[in-house]
Amino acid sequence: MFLRERAVFVVANGAHPVALFAASPHQRERLLYCRLNDTFLDEHGDGFDRLGRYLMGPAPRGMDLLSVRVRGGTVEINPKEVSPGAARFHPPARQPTGPFCAAPGPESPAGFFKLPPPSGSVGFPPVPMA
Repeated sequence: MFLRERAVFVVANGAHPVALFAASPHQRERLLYCRLNDTFLDEHGDGFDRLGRYLMGPAPRGMDLLSVRVRGGTVEINPKEVSPGAARFHPPARQPTGPFCAAPGPESPAGFFKLPPPSGSVGFPPVPMA
């Protein structure tokens, strides 16, 4: 889930959701989520797995994390409590299994790269893929 007004992704992680700041720790560039391979990407080659762990690029660490608590079945995020992401490769990130999205690329819905149309469909403009 992407919270546009806070620029935060909320990601399921078992019973412990994770809130990730939607900007790269390198140059604070906006990150989008690529559903093709479960990664967050920016324009300069920074890449992070679905839990914000460093995968590639010039970023010095993983994505910044916001404080989260679950109370009565509701996920609460405290945007004033931000922790820097984990150091590169610790813990190791899950390697992507699908193709990468092309950054910058079309966005739909907000915070997510637009998926290409299914093979053989007509009437849709092509989406550049890496």
